[in-house]
Amino acid sequence: MFNGGRVGPETKNSTNGAPLNTVTTKGWTLESLLETGKNFRPIERISALDDPEEIKRKVQEYEDKNIPLIVEDCHKHKYWNEELFTVKHLERANSDDEDGISVRNCTNRVDTKMKFSEFDSKCRETSKFAVNGESERYYGKDLICPVEWKEWLLSQNALPENTTLYGSGDLLRLLLPQVKVETLMCYQGIGDTFTPAHKDPCASSGQNLMVITEGDACSYWFMVEGSDASQAAEYFHLLGHELDLEKHFASPEELSSAPFPIYIGKQVLGDHVLVPKRCCHQVINSGGVSVKLSWSRMTVDGLTTAFHHELPLYRRWVCRPETYRVKLTVLRTLQYLTKKLREETLTDLRQKLEERSSLTWSVAKNQWLLQGLTTPRIPIPQHVEKLVKEMIQILDIFDKISKEEFVEAKETDDPEILEDGRKQVEGSESFTSMTCDYCGADIFQSFFECSSCGDPDFVQICVGCSAEGRSCRCGKAKPRQRCGSDLLFKIQNEAVEAVRPFTGIEDEIKPVRLGLRSILSPIL
Repeated sequence: MFNGGRVGPETKNSTNGAPLNTVTTKGWTLESLLETGKNFRPIERISALDDPEEIKRKVQEYEDKNIPLIVEDCHKHKYWNEELFTVKHLERANSDDEDGISVRNCTNRVDTKMKFSEFDSKCRETSKFAVNGESERYYGKDLICPVEWKEWLLSQNALPENTTLYGSGDLLRLLLPQVKVETLMCYQGIGDTFTPAHKDPCASSGQNLMVITEGDACSYWFMVEGSDASQAAEYFHLLGHELDLEKHFASPEELSSAPFPIYIGKQVLGDHVLVPKRCCHQVINSGGVSVKLSWSRMTVDGLTTAFHHELPLYRRWVCRPETYRVKLTVLRTLQYLTKKLREETLTDLRQKLEERSSLTWSVAKNQWLLQGLTTPRIPIPQHVEKLVKEMIQILDIFDKISKEEFVEAKETDDPEILEDGRKQVEGSESFTSMTCDYCGADIFQSFFECSSCGDPDFVQICVGCSAEGRSCRCGKAKPRQRCGSDLLFKIQNEAVEAVRPFTGIEDEIKPVRLGLRSILSPIL
């Protein structure tokens, strides 16, 4: 019988005395869970054995709707390699660190280090379900992915192509190797180990593939539509918790009273769970030992959402390291789309577009173009239409970034120009990682630096924190730039010129005036 997901008395956190409930999945079934809340919905499932084009269409449909989806039967696909996915492979990949791997004791929520072999032994010695009075129940999180697994993931055809690591649906592939963001990681746990409610970083889209199960192992997922992220944060606050601090696993009873739909799914071997951007979700393992492979993707919509919603939240409230380098990914995406649209202009499409007798599109029609991309007099191929829509969206974000980061020379005291800065912006080299010492944001272009307060390094503060009054102790931090602003404006101008032939607009998109605050006449 369903018991609400709690067992025994509340335990106390040894660091702050906060009560922590013991969570158990004993007696759970997907059917019984769905019956306990009027707002509970099953996560829809499709098979990895279906027609690839239909799978791709379905995945995109649910991603656009910001609703979770499970692709099942991946382990039945001809490209699945059962012999590859073993705990021994995972152990070999995580045995080099002398300090051991990072594991979380789900009983008291304390992270610690231990050797993988010790952790694996504890998993097998621990009962499948939490019991009263237990002091240990370890979950291996953020484990290093075996090289063989990553090679399989990058070369296989068992998963939908638009969900794969660094695939066509992942803009993080555009970052240069020196700064490529590593999102791939593994999780191993026994029953009743869990991940508290959270969102994936920076409005990225998450993928989670169950690759190993022993006995009756499975995982239960509780997920919220991405569009309900703000409501979810408010509801957790009413429960006495902050969603973005990622410390609370809500019981099914608590979730059943939420004023928005909760999607529930049971993940078994070969299930590929797709997590849309800003989707609040929590996961709890059940039964025997299970291992999951997880990675994130970044899309144009994700970059837009991250810039407008997640990054301000990180800076003002959570002070969490950004890690995914959103602004740099926007820059690389702008450069990529510029290149692709330039290639399209070399086809006979450009000639056809230039032969149009009239180019008298109004501002209103320009707005139509963004909302629905109304078909012009001469149809644009579907793949080009997608590039144009993405370029207009990315240009809008980059315009805001440029304005936010811009510093005129007369306002800058001895600006720092990194060696070979032009090549760094243009893409032949990479921006090395630099983070704000206050909020952890990735510093893209402009920042403030103090050589007096740092010990032993300089103190570096992002423009967002500086604008909100955060500074170093002495208050004498000086403005710095990683490269000249005119280089960024040049790239932005080139992007405008690349998209212009496909918009049907000649005079309504004006180029950037280099070095001035008037960055770009709006095309939105």
